[in-house]
Amino acid sequence: MERPLPTRPAIRTGSVNWELWIGAALGCLAVSGYVIAGWGAPTVYDYYGRLADAFVHGRYWLLDDPAWLNELLSCGDGKWCVAYPPLPAILSIPLLPFGTATAQDLVSQLCGGASAGVLYLALRAYGAPRWVAVTGTLLSAFGTTLLFSSADGRAWYAAHAVAMLLDMFGCRVFGRERRCQHEIDAVLPHQIASRFAISRLKPRIRRSRKPERLAVIKLGLLRIADVKLNVMYLF
Repeated sequence: MERPLPTRPAIRTGSVNWELWIGAALGCLAVSGYVIAGWGAPTVYDYYGRLADAFVHGRYWLLDDPAWLNELLSCGDGKWCVAYPPLPAILSIPLLPFGTATAQDLVSQLCGGASAGVLYLALRAYGAPRWVAVTGTLLSAFGTTLLFSSADGRAWYAAHAVAMLLDMFGCRVFGRERRCQHEIDAVLPHQIASRFAISRLKPRIRRSRKPERLAVIKLGLLRIADVKLNVMYLF
């Protein structure tokens, strides 16, 4: 007979506030590190910065076609369109006074760094002990290519940084609502491996008592990887 997962005990307001402060501190630390790492080296691939400037002037196309921006698409006489999704460009609009390249870099660095704080909260929501969540967050922020790509800020790297922030928010929601035991009906081809691993973990969660917490943490980490794959295919 299957036993349901135990309900999560009530969380004190003070404890929640502590988690938010720790997440904010980790996010600020990562943002500071990314801004310092990319300081003084604005990207030349400022597709999003130029698109943001076009939006401000009521256009969705660029008026020039620099030789180094070889992924622009001709979309009319004297019009050049950016092939990438527009969200990073929209986020760059408030930062345009710093220049198109710096605005794009800052969006990449801010979003990539802020994702560290949300990742911590997501790991805690999935049940990871505090030291595990802090360690995992620091490893993700400073021990992976997220550091290089967010600090660099070129077009596809900026999109990755924005996607990382959004998919961490998604994982936070999944963990908060305790949905890690449910499966999404639609399975895409690139999800097969993670879905298989999740399906293998589910019986262990239901059968075991003591290892239950660890199994839920593993399931949460797989969810994070699964959501990340989804977002990478969308951006």
